[in-house]
Amino acid sequence: WCSLPAAWLGFAVLLVAAVTMGALQVVVGLVALLFSPVVRRATLGMVRHIYPTEVGRVHVWFMLFVRRYFLGGRRHARPLRVDLKASAAALPRWAVAADAAEAPRCAVHVVAGLLDNYSYVIVERRSTGPLRCAVVDPGDADAVLEALRDLREQHYDLQDDGTPRPEPVLVVTALLVTHKHWDHQAGVRKVLRVERPRTKAHASLTEEDAAAAAAADAADDAAD
Repeated sequence: WCSLPAAWLGFAVLLVAAVTMGALQVVVGLVALLFSPVVRRATLGMVRHIYPTEVGRVHVWFMLFVRRYFLGGRRHARPLRVDLKASAAALPRWAVAADAAEAPRCAVHVVAGLLDNYSYVIVERRSTGPLRCAVVDPGDADAVLEALRDLREQHYDLQDDGTPRPEPVLVVTALLVTHKHWDHQAGVRKVLRVERPRTKAHASLTEEDAAAAAAADAADDAAD
């Protein structure tokens, strides 16, 4: 077959194509190397100055669209709960609390949202009455509200003595945002709109927090 002109022609075409593709890859690599500082600065500028504006909402809408229509609404991780004990504050990082029988002071619930983000619900632990909680980085409002509903119905619906916990079981007393990107704060308004009536109806819990903080400050001042 090597004596056929068509075979040699085909071989020549493949060789030219391979050389051309290799040359293009080299050129693209050199251009990327030369302009990488410019691209990096442009990307950082966009993240710092454009993404926090209303234009940045497009990123959140895109992730919600992909999850709903291409992933069937599935989230990228299952819910996770971490109990925190008061004695752990005095231990080295990653150390395990020595007293296994010690009751947790609070629980941190990790909530998967959007495509690769996480929100956190920090719930106080006490034996009776409604529980106060704080929501951190509510970038996906629907995921946070669904998590709050599950926590009320399945995790904290009973008090330590087995009796039903008084409504609304959980009271959101704080919304915390670690930084101003939309994938961490896009759900703030919706969570506020849904949870604010419950929080206002149980304002006494917030007043308890304020009184405890004032008492702690007074004790610190007296100690100084």
